[in-house]
Amino acid sequence: MKITMLTLGSRGDVQPFVALGKKLIKRNHEVTICTGASFKQFIEGNGIAFHPASADLMAIMESEEGSKVFNGGNFKLIEMFKFSKRVITPAYRKSMDDFHAASQGAALIIYHPKALGAVDIAVQQNISSLCLPPVPIMYPITEFPNFTISPNKNFGPLLNKWSYKVVMLSERPFIKQINDFREKTLKLPKRKAGRYTYEVDGSSIPILYPLSPFLFKEVDSWNQRVFLSGFFHGFRTRNAI
Repeated sequence: MKITMLTLGSRGDVQPFVALGKKLIKRNHEVTICTGASFKQFIEGNGIAFHPASADLMAIMESEEGSKVFNGGNFKLIEMFKFSKRVITPAYRKSMDDFHAASQGAALIIYHPKALGAVDIAVQQNISSLCLPPVPIMYPITEFPNFTISPNKNFGPLLNKWSYKVVMLSERPFIKQINDFREKTLKLPKRKAGRYTYEVDGSSIPILYPLSPFLFKEVDSWNQRVFLSGFFHGFRTRNAI
């Protein structure tokens, strides 16, 4: 079976896909990872086919201009907004076409939530998709908040669950580009932001966290919608980037 993996971001956003890809290849599956060119050597060094995505977020952040704007975490909101609109958003739009090209002939798409358009491609090609976030950020639960909101503070059941709404809102700044991609490349009608966050046409999208279930014994509210596989291992790290 041909499996395409779509991911964007830093080393931590790519590494789980490489580890899983190696295991799938050992089981005689054909695997391609589409992401920024910064990770080409890392991916191919582990025996996995690589397809470049235009939104090389690692390279963008490490560029001279990107480093000045993001300034090591000392955020300059106005500059960040302008830079994102001028550089990152157009790169995201181009990456959707890259994702589409990489997914031709695939029977399954495994995607990071940052890989905008991934589920749209799966819908257009009538294939399955699986969401693979590296940390618990997707499905709303009451036991602890979204890690992007607070990695170590508990707000209580109601606010914990509410904090996951950020996932559905994350598409909004890019919905114009997503719908442009749907209309021009996929030949599909426009859709609302967040439509494919958790399901497609009433069917749940499986969510897989590459984490040990022993770390989350207290979580009951994943309601069999989230699967914990254990930590991924077995990839080469030398000259990863």
